[in-house]
Amino acid sequence: MLPRVRFGKTGLEVTRIGLGGYAFGGVNKARGWDPFTPEGRAAAIITIHAALDAGINYIDTAPSYGSGNSETILGEATHGLRDRFVLASKADLGVAVMRPLTSGILERLAGYIAPHWQQAHDLYEVALKFVLSDSRVHVANLGMRWPHEVHRNVALAQSFRPPFDLANLPRGTADIYRTDDEMHPA
Repeated sequence: MLPRVRFGKTGLEVTRIGLGGYAFGGVNKARGWDPFTPEGRAAAIITIHAALDAGINYIDTAPSYGSGNSETILGEATHGLRDRFVLASKADLGVAVMRPLTSGILERLAGYIAPHWQQAHDLYEVALKFVLSDSRVHVANLGMRWPHEVHRNVALAQSFRPPFDLANLPRGTADIYRTDDEMHPA
């Protein structure tokens, strides 16, 4: 089961990863993605069903995503399923980070900056784990175009248990100085 958290002060329980709706309003022909075609619309609906079937219960969209295309696809895909998820837009009382993985830009840049590191590590996984390590972030709102992306993200969110909370990092760095002072008294 996907980990859930209380979404800010709303009282709603949401999964740690959400389905970002921009992909259903944005064209990416280089990756074979066009949700405005009948085939692309069908693929988007299959992806939304995969997300819901995998337990994701937070879906975000906005009118500007494809001039409403995202909203109409989501409406069609979730007809009769409204009780299975929280529908959000850009107003949200918890913290949902938009594009936490920068739509793959970080991975592409790393290919130029440190290609050897990118080959040795899955930068996407590292970046998502970084976001999920901060308890102040309730939902990492991920754009997922294909069911295999849904399954990959769900598996990561289900299995990852942060070894520490990034929210505590500022307080933790102060302890480094205290510890250093104790180890090396003046």
